[in-house]
Amino acid sequence: MEPQLMRDVNTVAVLRRLRAETGMSVSALAKAVGLSRQTVTRSLTALAEEGLVEFCSLDRGSARPGRPVRLIRFRTEAGHVLGLSISPRDLRVAVSDLAGTIAASEVVRLGPGLDGETVVETLLATVRRTLDSAGVGDPWFASVGTPGIADPATGVIELVPSLPALAGDLLARRLRESLGCPVHVDNDVRLATRGERRRGAARLADSLVMIHWGERVGAGIVLNGELYRGASDDAGGSWSSAAPCPGAARRCSPRSGAICPAGPWAGPPWRSRRSGTTPSSTAPWATRWT
Repeated sequence: MEPQLMRDVNTVAVLRRLRAETGMSVSALAKAVGLSRQTVTRSLTALAEEGLVEFCSLDRGSARPGRPVRLIRFRTEAGHVLGLSISPRDLRVAVSDLAGTIAASEVVRLGPGLDGETVVETLLATVRRTLDSAGVGDPWFASVGTPGIADPATGVIELVPSLPALAGDLLARRLRESLGCPVHVDNDVRLATRGERRRGAARLADSLVMIHWGERVGAGIVLNGELYRGASDDAGGSWSSAAPCPGAARRCSPRSGAICPAGPWAGPPWRSRRSGTTPSSTAPWATRWT
């Protein structure tokens, strides 16, 4: 492994561990990440130059024997990030520090039949108000949850029947132009699943299924610590009665893990599998990715 790459790997390991603590000494940090004290000190120096960590004053009030310990803390206030959620009913915006503590948030209701440009402009205006309310300048990162199938690598929304005007790269492109920071776009249920693993009830689970149940039914699937996306990027697909199922045009595979009434796991599944009948892809319950 290249020396610079190795240093970067070590620095990331140190930062991740320190981010989970209120403060640690160099010795405790080195033991926790399995690196030498010299390597950890080098990583901390690089992080301090970036403004991400801070060497605190000596803990002279400690009851421990020996020299006072200097603690290092992760600077949660060093930057801020945006969390955005889009649904056919509303837009939700939240600004947090680097520890996930919410500084400001806002919810805006959407009317029916809005075009994609109007939705995006409303979202951008809401983002600006929320940033101003939090007293935050430029965010470091923005994450967007949207219904449908989205490609996180490109930010392109491939399929979203409940908000068809948002299909394509309009959302990611306009956000990047306006915010000037990286923008991550993904299915909202998958992002919620990541949140549950990070700070929710499932934070200790390596494998789980999180069910979303409401106007849509869907799932986020984690296997061995990794979010499972499926062969067609539609694992845990969600359904409602708002739009026709695209299963006839895009054959759904049970291998992908999608909940697809147009395929072999169609609803009601016991009827199609036991009687040998094939459910209609235009049945009212067979609606995908609202």
